[in-house]
Amino acid sequence: MKKIVCAGFAAACLFATVAQAEIDSDLSRHIESRVDSAHTKAAQAQAAFDAGDANRGCRSLLGAARDLDKSIDLGVSLIDRTQGDRSIEENWENEKVLLNMRNRLDAIVDERTVVQQQLELRCQTSA
Repeated sequence: MKKIVCAGFAAACLFATVAQAEIDSDLSRHIESRVDSAHTKAAQAQAAFDAGDANRGCRSLLGAARDLDKSIDLGVSLIDRTQGDRSIEENWENEKVLLNMRNRLDAIVDERTVVQQQLELRCQTSA
């Protein structure tokens, strides 16, 4: 009876690990989708500024800032959850994945800083 319970528990643990990996993968895709959206909005802002439409340019920059803010929030959540998983921290390969996630989040924060600078320069506002 004990072997059946242990086997059932192991299967449940494996299923939970696989399910968590799928959630994390979906979350990573969502983060990148938000970053792509921010890039599109930044390009729209530049086109609006080039056309002399500062209002539309500023609205597009604010949209880009919101998308990057959401990406940062999701990235922090993903890293926090990953850091709390001891099995990941103890596995060298997974530690490299965590480092890559941190580096990607740093790059998104850098992009957000550039958008903030453009907002301050072109729109006299802070977001």
